[in-house]
Amino acid sequence: MSRAILAIVAFAVLSAPALAQQRAATNPGTPGILREWPLSGVWGTALFRTRDTPDVICAVMTANRDPSRGDQYAWGIRQDRQDAAVVVTNTNSNAVVGPSIEVEIDGAPVGTYSITQRMSRGGWYGIRAQLSSQQAQRLVSMFRKGGVIKYITQNSTYSASLAGAPQAVANLNTCLAESTQLNRRG
Repeated sequence: MSRAILAIVAFAVLSAPALAQQRAATNPGTPGILREWPLSGVWGTALFRTRDTPDVICAVMTANRDPSRGDQYAWGIRQDRQDAAVVVTNTNSNAVVGPSIEVEIDGAPVGTYSITQRMSRGGWYGIRAQLSSQQAQRLVSMFRKGGVIKYITQNSTYSASLAGAPQAVANLNTCLAESTQLNRRG
């Protein structure tokens, strides 16, 4: 499974039932993936509907598997018309404990964000830290320019190259425009 697909599926598992499909069902309210953009570096962008809101949302995620421990994990940014968040999902519940997610780009602190939601579904465990619009704009801006990004929780550090991130951010912007149109119709 590619990193992008794993990332999208891992995040979506916590947000909607049975998302192992590329397109949602014809019912406009059905949770599922509505569109995926091509992988850019290690980053995947997707537009999808979750089970917890009628709106569609966008995410830029990356994922990996730790063969030594068997963990699978995905992490990135989730945005919709109302808010943005940094998110981490993992098959190891101990990896997503603690009060916050710290973000670093190229070793420089970007911010420490308090966890606002914890999720568990189908063997995946997740955390979400809501961002203000200014925090989201700053993070996305730095995401485009940095070399390496890290998300740090109490027990785990997630790290990935930002090579390909400028295109992933461009895809996110296209995704957000599409989500605005779809949410107006819904």
